[in-house]
Amino acid sequence: MEPSAKVSVLIATNRENYRRTVGAIIKGWQLAVPLEIIVIRNGCREEERTVRLSPTINMVLLTEPVAGKSNALNRGLQEARGELLIFTDDDAVPSGRWAEKYYQVARAYPEEACFCGPIYPLFPPGTPEWIPGHRYASILYAYFAPRTTEGALAAGVVPFGPNFAVRKEAIRGLKFRLNLGPSAVNGALMGEDVDFTALVRDRVCITTESRGFRYLPECAVAHLISPDRLEVLWMMERFFQLGRSRAIRFDRSSHISNRPALLHPIDVAEPERAVIEGGELNFYYGQYYECTMQGKSERAAYFKEILTLMRIEKHSNYYSPSMAAHVADVRLAIGPRVSGAAAGMHPQYG
Repeated sequence: MEPSAKVSVLIATNRENYRRTVGAIIKGWQLAVPLEIIVIRNGCREEERTVRLSPTINMVLLTEPVAGKSNALNRGLQEARGELLIFTDDDAVPSGRWAEKYYQVARAYPEEACFCGPIYPLFPPGTPEWIPGHRYASILYAYFAPRTTEGALAAGVVPFGPNFAVRKEAIRGLKFRLNLGPSAVNGALMGEDVDFTALVRDRVCITTESRGFRYLPECAVAHLISPDRLEVLWMMERFFQLGRSRAIRFDRSSHISNRPALLHPIDVAEPERAVIEGGELNFYYGQYYECTMQGKSERAAYFKEILTLMRIEKHSNYYSPSMAAHVADVRLAIGPRVSGAAAGMHPQYG
């Protein structure tokens, strides 16, 4: 009988490029402790099987026929046998003894339930110099490095999907939301990961020393960025889908800046400025569109007034593909009336 896994690493994928991620995990695991790497292949019906990779490592290949990243991750949660669950993505490459470090810290701090590490985007050759340091690199490329030393994350900060770990007992009953994350139904929605980690944080914040996640600088992953994600149109679409996702996740307005660049001009050169101005415009339009589609008229009216302030009709060059397609559909009427709430733009971050 095979020993029960102590650690489970979960990877959801709809592609075949997870092998680099798996290879890095295997290379960095040298403990005599059972590890299972669970790869959930999404939207397919291939045979499920378990492959013995070493005396201590099994790779469990699952299939989730219902397309959607949240569906795949929930299937992984259902099947995982480990006491510690580590999450990463198929385009992330863990560094060094990544999984080992998570396991060792979890043993050293039994009073802690949640852990996370940095995410460093790995850009392709020829990437413009302004992109890695862009103010919205976190939104665009999942850059995550909130502190330099080990310790608790600041209040309100939660990790992203490519790099976090939780004790299985701490998340019993929790699932990834099906109306968030990419799927055939949702399109390119996102946010299933931070919604889940926020739920976990809220569950353990009173009972753990870190009041949430313990940050481990040594548990880093590289996030592989494909060349198409350097295109401005891709960036604009990302902001639009972020706006939609925030409108679904939160029952309130959400902002990524309390001084949008189209309302408060910034001294930044092109094309970096275009990504800031256009990104914010698409973010608000994404919220406006989603609220309109859901019949949330008061919130939709608020975002309509923000878009009026931003003079949306003057900036069609910033429209993402989805925004351009939807502008006519929702028949946004640009009018002169602007409420005090929209004009004040008080920060209310989601």
